[in-house]
Amino acid sequence: MTTRALDEAGSRVSRYLLVQSLVNVLFGICAGIGLYLIGLPYPLLWGALAGALRYIPYVGPTVGAAAPLLLALALEGWAKPVLVLALFLTLELFTNLVLEVVVYAGVAGISQVALLVAVAFWAWLWG
Repeated sequence: MTTRALDEAGSRVSRYLLVQSLVNVLFGICAGIGLYLIGLPYPLLWGALAGALRYIPYVGPTVGAAAPLLLALALEGWAKPVLVLALFLTLELFTNLVLEVVVYAGVAGISQVALLVAVAFWAWLWG
């Protein structure tokens, strides 16, 4: 019985990590495409960096968005920095509040309502 429980836990953790990798790759691809459409130099680099840094909780997405934002600020005008900021805010909010809730709930075996309640609680607690 213990072996079955450990095997099930291992398979769930493996599925969770695989899905987290897929979500981060999808985030990086969308960020790279968005930055390409905005006209920022090296969009593939910034998309890969944004996807890889999402593994670091809280700080990673901020650092992943800060580098292209600083580059956009160095370019002429205010349109590109505003578009880059809007792109990363939209992608992060959609990924956190929609994609992860739907995908992770199925993988972890937790109801979507329970995940939304947990997100609301931690958002209220941390401000």
